[in-house]
Amino acid sequence: MKYLTRWLLPCILGLLAYSASAQDRPKKMRTYNVTIITATNPGKIHGLLYQVSDSSIVVIDDDQRISVPAKSIQSLKIKRKAAVGRGAAVGALTGFGLGAIIGLASGDDECPQGSICIYQATAGEKALGGGILLGGGGALIGLFIGSVSRAEKIIINGDPNTFLDNLETIKKYAGRVSAEQIKLKESDSK
Repeated sequence: MKYLTRWLLPCILGLLAYSASAQDRPKKMRTYNVTIITATNPGKIHGLLYQVSDSSIVVIDDDQRISVPAKSIQSLKIKRKAAVGRGAAVGALTGFGLGAIIGLASGDDECPQGSICIYQATAGEKALGGGILLGGGGALIGLFIGSVSRAEKIIINGDPNTFLDNLETIKKYAGRVSAEQIKLKESDSK
């Protein structure tokens, strides 16, 4: 029980302090990657979704702006940038926390009088072992969930009217790229 109060109480207080201070921070800009399948060359364009107009989409790829006309777009897939890594990190932290709590709650191993005990683990050792085991499993699960979730796929088939019908959906993901996130070539910015 003393391990629970030694480790769990400071963790809870730390989380409460963090959540209180996080309210003052400005929100991070969410950026979205887009993969556009086109009917013309190059066939597949991948980059940051930068801007959307009534007739085209602008993507930033390899430090340059690429404007893709709506009539050449077959389909596009929009996904939040770094979703896979974020999913793995959340899964690992959740698994590690759960494993540590289970390990601490199980307490120290005791060897009964007159018995031969090969290995006895303390609650701290169990917490570390459980955290590592469940953290690894959580990371794998988070990796899978991050790779398959939150992707918006839109089929255009080169039809400008279908593009206009989906324009509002596409626009809600565009324009979230800050100046620090892109480094355009000098010739492109003139």
